[in-house]
Amino acid sequence: MNRPVSLALGVFILFSACMPDDSGPEGTPSDDGGGVVTCETGLAAGNEFMVYWRGMTALYCGIHPDEQEDATAEQGLCLSIYLGAGLVNQAHVQQNAACFDRGQGEDCLVAMSPFQGDDGFFRDDCDLSDQERAQKQALETSGSCSRVIQGRLAAGGRCGTDDGQGNTTESDTVCEGDLRCIEAVCATPLSDGDLCAESDDCRDGLYCGDSGFCAVRFSLGEFCDTDEQCESGHCSLQSEVCVAQCQ
Repeated sequence: MNRPVSLALGVFILFSACMPDDSGPEGTPSDDGGGVVTCETGLAAGNEFMVYWRGMTALYCGIHPDEQEDATAEQGLCLSIYLGAGLVNQAHVQQNAACFDRGQGEDCLVAMSPFQGDDGFFRDDCDLSDQERAQKQALETSGSCSRVIQGRLAAGGRCGTDDGQGNTTESDTVCEGDLRCIEAVCATPLSDGDLCAESDDCRDGLYCGDSGFCAVRFSLGEFCDTDEQCESGHCSLQSEVCVAQCQ
């Protein structure tokens, strides 16, 4: 995820000084069953990434960025958030910190489009059938949509960008594999009992507790205060217990 690390809002900065480099990771094209595709870096690849990202933004926000003059206030806010995040990832691609797989991007756009409602926005997950929900989750976590951007920084690589005014924007996107951006450095996700600053720093199935340590998320029916404490991602405000996603 991309996240600002300071009390002030992080500033999204577009870096465009890098020369194009269209080679894949270590110069090797990847083949994921749909033909040979190349994970690219550099200025040209960054521009191609934004073509993909603007298409994905249209799916999430219910309106294409080219039509933003006709956007509602809700759509306008959505566009600004997603386009800002896109510029951060574009900069990573242009600077060789991450690479963009065009083939996976095209597949992702096509595969995600059926989950869009008549209003143009993605349908709420609870409005999807169990099968549709599973398909969408698989696309996001292990399918084509999870492989559009691939991080290139190994453990220890710096994954935070300072805007010069004390604001740092961290990004997990630039880190290889399952590494996370923790305190602006790519690192292995934290384990149960490790000191943490936020839940995204902890391994899957854990959250960052009030005491500042990673802890196991709660099961259905267990007492909770916030959504992130629950395995399901949903804490009922009425009953103050973890509940199923769609209830």
